[in-house]
Amino acid sequence: MLTLPISFSSPIVISVSILTAIGAYVLFGPDLQDRRRRGYPGGLVNYGNNCFANAIVQCLASSSIFVRWVEEHLQNNIVAKILLDLIKSINGESISYSQESTVATLIDRMRQPKWLSPFEQQDSHEFLLSLINSLTARQPIESKRFGFAACLDSDEQDMENSMMTRESPLMKPHPFQGLQATQLQCTQCKNK
Repeated sequence: MLTLPISFSSPIVISVSILTAIGAYVLFGPDLQDRRRRGYPGGLVNYGNNCFANAIVQCLASSSIFVRWVEEHLQNNIVAKILLDLIKSINGESISYSQESTVATLIDRMRQPKWLSPFEQQDSHEFLLSLINSLTARQPIESKRFGFAACLDSDEQDMENSMMTRESPLMKPHPFQGLQATQLQCTQCKNK
């Protein structure tokens, strides 16, 4: 009978076994489609430092009430179309608007202050508030002047700028509507 000088408890055999198991998992392990079939959510690619926005979009993708609200009430909003495409790609559904829908595109299309850059890290809470504001923003519409308003002199008309605003045509308020207070506090002096 032939005996081997290496026992099954030697570190070399254990290391080779572990490396073989890892290699088999990498080559034959579950792929992304298997994960989605088992109910795991998809993800978004992090371009630059936009993980703050990725986290919000992924959370919104898991809220069926929010997704339904966006689908039913915001058909003409470009930000909503990009957001829906991102949500559908996360949930493994077919997208409708564009193959180019990314979180960076979403940030660019939102009506945001200048500080919000798609390649700089920001606060997730501020991004959520800005996204909801972009979805429910007032839209300018031209108003025609009739009656007494048509007789006003040009200075008063310029003051009103002959533009009115109206709320977005929403049948019902958005799912997160309510009162919210944000309080900032200095970490050094505790001043609010």
